[in-house]
Amino acid sequence: MVATLSMGVSLADAVKACAGLLPVPGRTETLQGTIAGQSATLASLAQERDALARRMDMQEKTLVGLRTALESQAQMLRVLSAPRTVTASLAPQEGFAGSGRVLVDAQTGEAHVVLAGLPSPGPGKTYELWAIRGSNPPEPAGLVDVGTTPATAARVERIASPSEVAAFALSIEPEGGSKSPTGPIVMVGKVT
Repeated sequence: MVATLSMGVSLADAVKACAGLLPVPGRTETLQGTIAGQSATLASLAQERDALARRMDMQEKTLVGLRTALESQAQMLRVLSAPRTVTASLAPQEGFAGSGRVLVDAQTGEAHVVLAGLPSPGPGKTYELWAIRGSNPPEPAGLVDVGTTPATAARVERIASPSEVAAFALSIEPEGGSKSPTGPIVMVGKVT
């Protein structure tokens, strides 16, 4: 017995006819093209997102630096506006360049240093400020990062009894500083 379909065609003939059919470009191919296009768009968006994240990180670091500089400048203005300010002009020692000034509020001991024309102290090194009182050994007064800018203004440690300080010096020390000067003295200045 031969099975026939409602149109009078045998099932075997219908199967043979279907076997010779070719797929018609349509929905599957369209979806595959759409998916490929969306994948490329997503990859491009991911790259753009990563680039924006890097840019935001860089801008955040810049903003932190600007806030720190602004805070330091505001503190320096407080020292300058104090009734009595102890100052020392720092002059370069032989073989070194640059200039500087130390400003100390004589009442509170709040201190700042302004430096210009100093090169980087080198890898693993930093500049350190020293307070000198008569014939006593120099006292650490703070580390100063000159960075890559031509001039630096930085807050340093409070100076105890600033009226007793006779001079300030700046030396190159190992990163993290020293208890007493170990590197070359770059600048020195008497308190005026």
